[in-house]
Amino acid sequence: MFEFFKEVEVIGFDLDHTLYPTKPEINDRIQNEIARRLLIERPDFESISVAKSHFQYMYKELGRGSLVLKELSIENPDKTIEESLVTADILDLIDPNPSLVSLLYKLKENKILFLMTSSPQRLAVIKLDKIGISPTTFNYSLYRDSLESNTSDGKPFDAIIKITGKSAEKHVYIGDRLKSDILPAKNIGMKTIAIGSDIEEADLSLNSINDIGAYLL
Repeated sequence: MFEFFKEVEVIGFDLDHTLYPTKPEINDRIQNEIARRLLIERPDFESISVAKSHFQYMYKELGRGSLVLKELSIENPDKTIEESLVTADILDLIDPNPSLVSLLYKLKENKILFLMTSSPQRLAVIKLDKIGISPTTFNYSLYRDSLESNTSDGKPFDAIIKITGKSAEKHVYIGDRLKSDILPAKNIGMKTIAIGSDIEEADLSLNSINDIGAYLL
């Protein structure tokens, strides 16, 4: 057990790009979905390929999809990005992860586990099944269907604290995005772990979800 996480009693997980890794093919399909939605509001781009090229070019400068859409005068850019992540057809690109399945069962022996995802329950369950994870692995699950707001505003994190009955500092939340995972959890006092990239604001950044056992078991 890593000393910093010694007092943790509750472990929370994001789903997309956290419990399964991102791939170039996944990013490409998500960008295609963003471009499709972008073209609806900006028909002047004339085609999905042109809209996608604009998005990719601006993303290199701005570094965040919602900022790109905001610059392009798209209404509710955060919602557009979130819905694109949910509806992009990526299921065939999610691989089984038996090591993670085993790790989660070990963690559940003395920790409370929860899932919080912007994917609707029907789709989230399919994604979990592709990984090999049963939804019953988690003591509590908050899906898009049951979330009253986006995770970025922090309210779902307040809700999970009320559900578990544990103080914020006894929670750690594991996710891949700064704005919707790391910051809102950290702002209410949870510990945080970033997966897949080095996020300075997180308490710990790891390359793979499989690496959390060294710090939380």
